[in-house]
Amino acid sequence: MVTRSLGEKLARCAGYSVRSAAGESVGTVAWVRYETRADCPDTLVVRVGRVVTSRDRLKHIPTERVDQIDVPAQTVTLRTI
Repeated sequence: MVTRSLGEKLARCAGYSVRSAAGESVGTVAWVRYETRADCPDTLVVRVGRVVTSRDRLKHIPTERVDQIDVPAQTVTLRTI
């Protein structure tokens, strides 16, 4: 379950870099999606790839996969599944 403080950080993470637990780049948060709760996003929509084009690939990552958010570094780190 995502805590309230983590939910508040997630709500503001558009544009943050997303990294795997191993430190590898996954992509950049394009936006967040709310489906079941108004106070916490359910999904991060992550733009995968290096070049922004009209054919961007988007990956939907459940917020339960988020391990931590480093606000000063603007980085989201995912848990290992």
